[in-house]
Amino acid sequence: MDTDEVKHNIEKTISTEEVLLDEGNSNERDKTSDNKRKSTVWKAVFFVAIFLVCGVIIKQFMKGFYEGIEQAVKQSTEVDEILPPMEISDPKHWNNYAFFNAFSIYVPITVEKQIKDSPYGKNLANKGMLQLRDGIIIFNQKGLCDLNAEAKEQYCRIMFQYFEGQWRDFPKRDEIAPLDKMDDYIEEMVTNELRPSSRLMSSINRKWVSINNANAILVDYRRTGYNFDFTTPVKCKILLFSDSKRMVKMILAYREKESDMWEKDFEQVLRSFKWIDEGVISPHFDSIKN
Repeated sequence: MDTDEVKHNIEKTISTEEVLLDEGNSNERDKTSDNKRKSTVWKAVFFVAIFLVCGVIIKQFMKGFYEGIEQAVKQSTEVDEILPPMEISDPKHWNNYAFFNAFSIYVPITVEKQIKDSPYGKNLANKGMLQLRDGIIIFNQKGLCDLNAEAKEQYCRIMFQYFEGQWRDFPKRDEIAPLDKMDDYIEEMVTNELRPSSRLMSSINRKWVSINNANAILVDYRRTGYNFDFTTPVKCKILLFSDSKRMVKMILAYREKESDMWEKDFEQVLRSFKWIDEGVISPHFDSIKN
């Protein structure tokens, strides 16, 4: 497949701080190739490229990636770690959501879903920092939407970005590809999650995990706080899930000094992710009214 024939829109990724968010779409896809090896390469390329840098044409990255892994990409059923399911000791501490009727997730009652017409949402909009767009869900510390003084002194985020394409545009939920062929693109993704006023403070770790029979790339790193604040490092995790025609990017972030507030709960959040099978309507479906 000639990657020069592939045309993509520019995409903007979710940021772990208050930045403009956008969603890109693939306008052309490989519909004719009957070569299984190249089909597998294409899926791996698209899997990483969909999450790339704000303001850069994806085609430029795809070309080098395609050439580098054409002979190496493979299918496998092995992951680096199988994570145990979520453990709920106190059901009253958790809220269950289903988004886009595609996936379900549990979040603690200590967070709240952002809405556009909240005081916080309006404040962001007035600053030109619109966060909520189609396909994007954000949870922040409870009380922030009403600009509660105590909540403003804390920081955490649980974010989801959802993509939907055609059948087999993306890898199946039980497929993986070699991570060493994706390192440059994972690094690029993390770099573009940093605000202009924050810096990476650790190495970027990545591995394949399985969560409730769904494979995902799990990336974790530490960065500085807002305005290059090295005294308040932020712990971040990114998970990339795919399911044939659906993809989800999950981001979990909180200040390291507030780990006692968020760490255990956020670990349970990522373990609660489940795909909703095609044709099944979730009783907890959230229509995503921002």
